[in-house]
Amino acid sequence: MNDFDPAELSAFLDGELSPARAGEIEALIATDPGMRSAFEQLKRADQQLKSVADAAAFRPDIHWPRPARWRAESWLALPLAVVMFAWVAGKLDPAMTTALFVNAISLVLFIACLAQLALGEMRASRSV
Repeated sequence: MNDFDPAELSAFLDGELSPARAGEIEALIATDPGMRSAFEQLKRADQQLKSVADAAAFRPDIHWPRPARWRAESWLALPLAVVMFAWVAGKLDPAMTTALFVNAISLVLFIACLAQLALGEMRASRSV
């Protein structure tokens, strides 16, 4: 065991050593109880890692959830907040506030529809 590299035990387990060196390591495992114990531990760890890797393998039959997208309703909060802040601050009269709010909502809904068209969630129909 004087010229033994511990990485060679892993290489032996994986079958990566030359036949001559594999024979030497095999003889060491057969004669040295400490080497045999280390080899058995390494073998168990290798089997456990392989079983975990098999269990965690990607399965195409699983339907992975899509990431959540912002809904159009959540964009309505921004123009509402801006208009309400301006109205409460006294900068706009009520008629101007209503017109601004309606225009802001229309713009947000238009942008939301364009986003859904771009993402393929909505189809534009064309009647002939």
